[in-house]
Order: sequence, then structure tokens, then C-alpha cells
Amino acid sequence: MIDIENLEVRYGDFTALKDINLHIPPHSTCAIIGPSGCGKSTLLYAVAGILKPVQGRVFIQGEPVKKNRRETSLILQNYGLLPWKTLWDNVALGLKIRKEDKEILSKKVEDIISKLGLEKHKHNYPSQLSGGQQQRVAIARALTVGPDLLLLDEPFSSLDAISREILQNILLQIHLEEKMSLLLVTHNIEEAVYLGQKIVIMEPSSGRIAHILENPHFGDKDFREKLDFYKTCMEVRKLMEKGGDIR
Repeated sequence: MIDIENLEVRYGDFTALKDINLHIPPHSTCAIIGPSGCGKSTLLYAVAGILKPVQGRVFIQGEPVKKNRRETSLILQNYGLLPWKTLWDNVALGLKIRKEDKEILSKKVEDIISKLGLEKHKHNYPSQLSGGQQQRVAIARALTVGPDLLLLDEPFSSLDAISREILQNILLQIHLEEKMSLLLVTHNIEEAVYLGQKIVIMEPSSGRIAHILENPHFGDKDFREKLDFYKTCMEVRKLMEKGGDIR
């Protein structure tokens, strides 16, 4: 799905990413984890086509990313909801921009709102919704346009532990049903282990990948309750603690 070759991204004289090489197969998930300032979000925005690299290239399904891609949806940390629009209108926004047929638009919006359990709130505004409900709206809006790649930047970081786990379960279920690829940026080790089929650990400050870990237990909905989950979390923690010593 995604191939990244020798990627380098700079902000002026500051090198945010360097020597990034990464392969993400179709219909899979990848979690990027590391401390603040390590380049996680920069990598996500380069894949989204928002940031232009000074060196290297990003390919999605064999095509170089040169601008925003129609089949890629991005969910931001602050949800990106329009406060003056209702839940229904926020979910419909992407389809309206694409001038989707009104009847098809309405059906798609109603279907995804129902799937995410938001029917009772569809006439409410974002200020009338909880953080977890707002995040569901952001997910619903991203899914209505039928993406094959979903990019998520710290999507659940502001939620309480129970709300976070509920939404992680929803996201996993959507991935398994829709077979779409997911690229997730997170600070949370447990989240990376639960949602990452591949876990990319970034070095603390060099903008490089420290380690790539394959997660053989991915997709098990009861994974959190098993010893292997805690073993994998500890493995990721130890690799993060080693930081720049890993290659």
C-alpha cells in the first residue's frame, strides 16, 4: 500500500525526518510511536501529501504522492469538526465537497452514523457532544468518502481510558470489515500494540526510524486480556528506552 524510500523532510534548516524507508502492505495497519518531536506527525503528513520532502519519495499503490490523494482520509488530533454545523452536516461535509448525489449522500451518512452509534445525536452540534462522540464524528466523516487509506494523528489522546479503548475497538472492527489500510501516530504503547500490525519506533530526536516490529497477534479482539499483549508492550517499551542505540 505504502512505500517510502529515503525520505527526508525539513522545516527550514531543521531536519525533521531523515533516511526513512518503510513498506506497508495493502489492507494492513501500521502504528508509529515515539516521543514528542521525533517526526511522527511529519511522516504522516508526508504520506498525506501535505508536506513535500526535500529528498526521497512516498508511493501509494505504486503512484508517487505529489498532492492530496482522493482515496486517503486524514483524522486530526483536534477532530477538525466545524462548530457551526450539526453532527449530520459534519459527517456529510466530504461528500458535499465532492458534489455527491443527494440521495446517495444521505444514505451513506445515515448508514455510517448508525454504524457508529450516533443516531440520537445527529442534530446536535459539536459543543453538545462528548470528546468520544466528537471523535466518532471525525471517524464517520473520514469513512463516508470511501477511503482505502486512513491516516490518524493521535486520534484518541484526549480521551479517558475507557472511551479510548471503545474507539480503538471500533477502529479495529472497521479495519477488519472494510480491509482499508491504517497508518496511526500515537504516544501510547498499548494503543500501538493493539492497533499496529507493524509498529514503527522512532528515534528520540534524529528523525530516523529506530526499529520496526512485526506484531503477530494483531487482529485478536481479546488481545488486551492475554499475556502476549503485556509481553509485546514491554518489548516496545524496552526498544523505546534504548532510543538512538537501535538500528
